Amino acid sequence: MLGLFKRRGFFVSVLLLLVVLSGACARQWGKFWEITPVETTFNAGFASVSQSAATGVNNALAGVPISNYPVAGPFVIDFSASINASSATINQTIGSTACSGSIQVSLNNFSSCISLKSVIFSNSGKTFTVTPLPFLLPNTAYKLRLTTGLTNTAGQTLSAAVTSATITTKDVGKWGFAVQFSTGQLFYFSLNQSTGSIGTVANVTNPSISLPLAIDPTGKFLASSNNSGGNWNYCTINQGTGIPNTVVTHADQYNRSFAYHPTLSTLYGAGNTQFNQYSINPATGVPSNGSVLVAGNTLNGIGIHPNGKFIYVSSGGDNSLYTAQINETNGSLVGPAVQTVAGGGNPQLPVIEASGRFLYSPNITAQTMSYYSLNQSTGVPTLVGSIAVGSSPQAAAVDPTGRFVYIGNTGSNNISVFSINAANGAPTLVQTQSANVNTPTYIAIEATGRFLYLSNGLPGNTVASYQIDQQTGALSPINFQTATNAQGIAVY
Repeated sequence: MLGLFKRRGFFVSVLLLLVVLSGACARQWGKFWEITPVETTFNAGFASVSQSAATGVNNALAGVPISNYPVAGPFVIDFSASINASSATINQTIGSTACSGSIQVSLNNFSSCISLKSVIFSNSGKTFTVTPLPFLLPNTAYKLRLTTGLTNTAGQTLSAAVTSATITTKDVGKWGFAVQFSTGQLFYFSLNQSTGSIGTVANVTNPSISLPLAIDPTGKFLASSNNSGGNWNYCTINQGTGIPNTVVTHADQYNRSFAYHPTLSTLYGAGNTQFNQYSINPATGVPSNGSVLVAGNTLNGIGIHPNGKFIYVSSGGDNSLYTAQINETNGSLVGPAVQTVAGGGNPQLPVIEASGRFLYSPNITAQTMSYYSLNQSTGVPTLVGSIAVGSSPQAAAVDPTGRFVYIGNTGSNNISVFSINAANGAPTLVQTQSANVNTPTYIAIEATGRFLYLSNGLPGNTVASYQIDQQTGALSPINFQTATNAQGIAVY
């Protein structure tokens, strides 16, 4: 019996030793993987980011709320270990509210979740990027959660779920503006951020008859041009009310189209035969004339690549598109401009989808929309093909998610809606939405990509709103308001 006890004692000693060793290993494992609420370090399993250096979502995961976050995202998360790609799962079904996958985003503390695009890895798998699809709602608080389904390439699992502090989005999609072509008036109106409906239209005096209208990415400044003289107009916007302040004339030349740079304090115009660049005081909106590049004649529309490196202008005089580079430091134009023969007669506004790989342009005399692939090094377009649209196509816009392109047909009073093939940029007709007798002239889409706004000239005399189906891109009318001979539109 004693011998048996001794043998049992040996087994007990071994067992106790294993427990002690396993406890030590567990403590060591926990030290690296456990969430530890320390002041200077965010340590969530294999995620380790110094708060002092953390930005964006990393900061939110460290417990610091974020405000004024872009509605387009994306959510960029850094780790100290490489992530197992197959474990980074998300809810990709548009319209689904399921809180599924190891990466989740919610606006109601995970009672429901929003859908997301595919996960993109970088930094040897230590960083991943997730974009909301559809985009986030404006002025709304979200949280991001990483679940224990997330593992690293060593097969280790996140020891506990991690939930970020609130990430509150920008307050956008609340103001709209249009210009009256026949008299010197600048229209302004409120936009319902939930329904997209347009409020009552009011107006302020514009010093001259205007046609193009552009708003800067911060929502602080508007620019429009004198349709008959050698100058253009600008004004600041009251950030509390959305009402345009006193409009000022800038003596220069008529521009048929304007576009603000996405990140620099710079405005570009399409003059009769040249690109024009204007440096904008970021505090006051006051412009100063900058560089100029000669290109074609009878220029119609101007567009900027999403990365801010390239600029495009359409030339109705020689049926061409012209491309120029942009100095990424000061916004100046870098020449010479490169000519590309357009895919149809009298090309209008060139628009570029969100990935920056494809460009679309309506051709007003050919009654087509041409589409181009863009060289990612030089920005130069290559014509891929053309597709029929309505009569006298003039307006053009791509939705901010890069999935749909819209063409406003002035002659046939309708809007051609196309989906975009993500692989090759090819457009497929989804819908031809009637605009009744509203004579569509310009299109604007608000930042979340949920609503489209249309200016209508004579005899329509309205501004109109449409809801965008987030799965197909199809339009549903919301409402319209009277705005006499509206020829340009911008929203923020």
